[in-house]
Amino acid sequence: MRKILLLTPLLLLLSGCFGSENLMQAPRPAVQYRNLQTQIDVLIADGYTYSAPVSGDNRQAVLTADLTGDGTEAAVVLMRNETENILAVFLSVDDEFIPVPPIYENVESVHSIVFCDMNGDGRQEIIVGWQVGSQRYISVYTLDENILTEIFTSPYSGYAIYDIEDNGIPALLLVKVDTSEQLVEMVTDRGGELAVASTAYLSPGAEAVRRIRTGPLLDKKPGLLITSQYQTGSGEITDVIAFRDGGLVNISASIETGVSEMLVRNRELAAADIDDSGVYSLPRLVELPPYQGGEESSEDIFTETRWMAYDSVGYYKETARTYHSMNNTWYILLPEQWPQPEQYTVRRTLSSAPQKTTFSLLQEEGEPIDFLHIYYLNQPVNDRRSVRDRTVLAEYGNLFATAEIIPLPDEYAHYALSEAELKSIFKIIPADWRGL
Repeated sequence: MRKILLLTPLLLLLSGCFGSENLMQAPRPAVQYRNLQTQIDVLIADGYTYSAPVSGDNRQAVLTADLTGDGTEAAVVLMRNETENILAVFLSVDDEFIPVPPIYENVESVHSIVFCDMNGDGRQEIIVGWQVGSQRYISVYTLDENILTEIFTSPYSGYAIYDIEDNGIPALLLVKVDTSEQLVEMVTDRGGELAVASTAYLSPGAEAVRRIRTGPLLDKKPGLLITSQYQTGSGEITDVIAFRDGGLVNISASIETGVSEMLVRNRELAAADIDDSGVYSLPRLVELPPYQGGEESSEDIFTETRWMAYDSVGYYKETARTYHSMNNTWYILLPEQWPQPEQYTVRRTLSSAPQKTTFSLLQEEGEPIDFLHIYYLNQPVNDRRSVRDRTVLAEYGNLFATAEIIPLPDEYAHYALSEAELKSIFKIIPADWRGL
């Protein structure tokens, strides 16, 4: 059960979270910092500790925001004792921070905190995600006549704050995924109150939210990309949401099944601006034929990744092709002359050092023709004599990647890569592409 309490004058001195080093960084008079630190010290002496958010961009227990719209920044402090968390606000008045009645929440921790003007009046609201066991709920607070007031609250699995209506006012986009529902709600100002203005359903079978991305779609309209775990053990699925015809629409969902067409199985690969266009593309896996060549025949499954970008109507186009070696943290941005998925195969040797990935052209008759080896070593190479005939693709820290380009017969020469081209298309996989 949550509660909002007015503190006695003594308790109003309790606020909490700036350390001394934090206070010295802000552009405020020293006397004002000392005033705030004194109040924090009183709270600490009374058994409270800092309660920094565990997620999001704001992971400090003391933050500042313009909550009044007059250009002055208030101090926002998060602390907790054994039973509850405190959200305390201190307004900047002359050379002092003046406390307003804080809010107590009987929760375990603060999951996240964001400040945003939700109605265009110039004042920033405080948006806090609270954690209670495995459950989360979000509360939006506004400062009204020096009183913190909760103006919206709801359970959630994940959220984003984004101007999806493209009207200059951000909306709170709540993602709710559990055994009973899979949906996203648009919470925005309607008639002076925050309320759910529109809802779109996510793919049936979507479970835990893994990533939420916001950004323009192909036609420059705002888009929301929600990636969830799909049917425990089956991989990931991404739903693409746009605002159209007055409401949210899941533009990636199949008309027949309601399931998004952007299903990624057994691969943690996030949406990415793969072609540097400013638009997120989504990965779609295409299985490659198995390698069958003498004693090295392999039944391992390898895939090429096709990247697709949507517009707000639901049409999509291919923006890039890649091959990812997730174990070795590299990928190739496949050039135009690269063979189609049905025309090549891959095999890999992981038991030796360096690990080797081989690309081979398929023929109608005869064994596959190797045309590229990529070697990956997760340790420094001191003796370069063993790799002097290879092209160095990447070298930093413990990562050392080299390649051997194998000349192709004349009839396949149009697939050939130059050393310079290979260097330009070889990339290291960013950590957030791997779901981290």
